[in-house]
Amino acid sequence: MLTDRERNIAMVANGITAYLILSERREILVEETTMYSFVIDVLPERFRAQLTPELIDEVFESVSVAYSS
Repeated sequence: MLTDRERNIAMVANGITAYLILSERREILVEETTMYSFVIDVLPERFRAQLTPELIDEVFESVSVAYSS
């Protein structure tokens, strides 16, 4: 069973990955949609209360390293 933090990390990672892929395909305009707002919009409402910019930054750092390899 995942903790709420682990579940949030997984969802944030999925949201960041989707944002990166969509921005590369130019299916979203990065000038109009920030990564933070995109992740918040795709995260289910019940998990948003535990979401912090620091968590998004932490996950983004890990995802970007893995994505660039």
